[in-house]
Amino acid sequence: MEGDIIYVVRKPLGLKSFSSRRSSRSGKLDQLIARTMIYRHYGIEVEDGNIIHFICDSILYTHEGSIRKTTMEDFLKGGEKKVDLEMSVKFSRERVVKRAYSRLNTTFDGYHVYNNNCEHFAAWCANGNKVSRQVFFAKSGHTLIQLPKKAKDKLVSVMAIF
Repeated sequence: MEGDIIYVVRKPLGLKSFSSRRSSRSGKLDQLIARTMIYRHYGIEVEDGNIIHFICDSILYTHEGSIRKTTMEDFLKGGEKKVDLEMSVKFSRERVVKRAYSRLNTTFDGYHVYNNNCEHFAAWCANGNKVSRQVFFAKSGHTLIQLPKKAKDKLVSVMAIF
């Protein structure tokens, strides 16, 4: 629904194809992250099922991160849409959407994994504060790395050789 703060859980790909998450700037480090880490990618739902979100095509090119409007399909990349019901929302849906549009095609003060990412943008649209629960938990020592069972089994069998 227009004005919702939404996210998609990016689950580790393990040994699955990386093609669904590839961009023109993707490199080996991006593949490693996609294969091993679990995280939420946030955005603001706007009219016609489109999404405004803060995206960086490669962890190596954070200076190119920007606020973009994309289709729901492109945002989800095969994942499932979730509405964040836990984020503090101070503004009306209309104002959340207006705030998202006000930063469209900007760098939003520059992309940074820990200090200024997609969740920071969504929170700023919703309540005016650049905060990220994911970063808080990561900095608190919680793991974001999660290997699917098949990948764990293969890793364990390879490690047994050594």
